Amino acid sequence: MHDPRGKVGVGFAYAISEVGAEHLSAIHDPSFANANSAPFKGAQPLGITEPVPPRDLGHRKVEYYAVTENWSSLGKVIGFCYFGPAPRSFIPVEDTVQAVRAATGWDVTVQDLLRVGERATNMAHVFNMREGFSRKDDALPERLFQPLENGALQGVALPRAEFEQAMTDLYNVKGWDPNTGRPTRERLAALDIEWAADLM
Repeated sequence: MHDPRGKVGVGFAYAISEVGAEHLSAIHDPSFANANSAPFKGAQPLGITEPVPPRDLGHRKVEYYAVTENWSSLGKVIGFCYFGPAPRSFIPVEDTVQAVRAATGWDVTVQDLLRVGERATNMAHVFNMREGFSRKDDALPERLFQPLENGALQGVALPRAEFEQAMTDLYNVKGWDPNTGRPTRERLAALDIEWAADLM
């Protein structure tokens, strides 16, 4: 159901998620494909404005993964059900912002909340780096680079070189060293957690 040979961006989550391969780290690729769909319209306040095909591994897909990873991470921080807020479900992004304002009294924006999610993801990644993980661990099983044996995508495999290049692009977008996988001191400083750089 969530095979990255059909939804390539899910492969990013399987490779890079701080908790190991899982499919809830970000919004799935089909949500970005149809500009008339409810998920796509729900994602527009997050900066998702142009459709991208599910099997596209270009820079825009990388950017969409990164922003929706931050949004999904925010959901973990504030305790929202994954299937509540848009674009995964029906609660508009602005209503999520209003809920956080009501609960905290903070005058936050969408960008503030995306930054909260990004900070949490970076702190979890720093923990993994401290425990000995590195870019070499942000990998997919060999099977996913082999063609599907049946179904609508029979014969389709995840293109290894293209996926690896997209992962490098993702590290750069996230402000992580593309060789080691470590969040850069500059990125951590921008998130007000520069002290975390000394833990790795």
